[in-house]
Amino acid sequence: NTPTEGTVPPVQSEASDKSKDEIIADVTKYINQLRSEQNMQAHKTASVYVNVVDCSVPSAINMINNVIGGITDDLAPEENYTFSGGQGVDANGAAVTPRDAIQPKGKDFSLTSAAVASARAEKQGNNTVYYVTLVEENTTITNPVPPYHDVTLGYLDITAFDLPITVTRGDMHYPASTIEFTVDGASGKITTLKERVAMNGDGATTILGMEGTASFEGALEENWTFTY
Repeated sequence: NTPTEGTVPPVQSEASDKSKDEIIADVTKYINQLRSEQNMQAHKTASVYVNVVDCSVPSAINMINNVIGGITDDLAPEENYTFSGGQGVDANGAAVTPRDAIQPKGKDFSLTSAAVASARAEKQGNNTVYYVTLVEENTTITNPVPPYHDVTLGYLDITAFDLPITVTRGDMHYPASTIEFTVDGASGKITTLKERVAMNGDGATTILGMEGTASFEGALEENWTFTY
């Protein structure tokens, strides 16, 4: 069919025939290249979500979630960066590099086949879009670091929040975290990056001074655009 005059035909997508390991190698190359850029502009929007979905003191759920919301809202400011010579300034006026600002913040990015549940790439016009889903990981309150997330997307450590609920023993589950980015065909650079970490868990708690149990869920999302 011929597009109606004045309309833009949709961009055709074509799946890449690259293997999982080849895609992982591409993702590693492009993410490391992005985090090493010397001169670029970056815009980030983010959200941090943590919610108690059930607890042994039902009357406290709304109060707890209102307090949590006030804390997590401050953890996800919209930010603009101008990096020159590899240096920029964050929303608080502190010096920052792309490696400091982009997950896994301040750490080396490392993606292995064992960390990846699925990986694919699509040609969209002159660009290529990469999609990666991490494997599920399980952690505990006393050992909260999910190893694969820690060196790719970061993770939600609820023990770091000053909450009206104290989790004394708990299990956390990271079911299907994702990385998605677009590489410009002309420059070979990332122009958009979307990252999402989802988490849920349950455990023993102290709620308003009373021992009990609670179930919770959360998500960390970051959306970036880059110009060079």
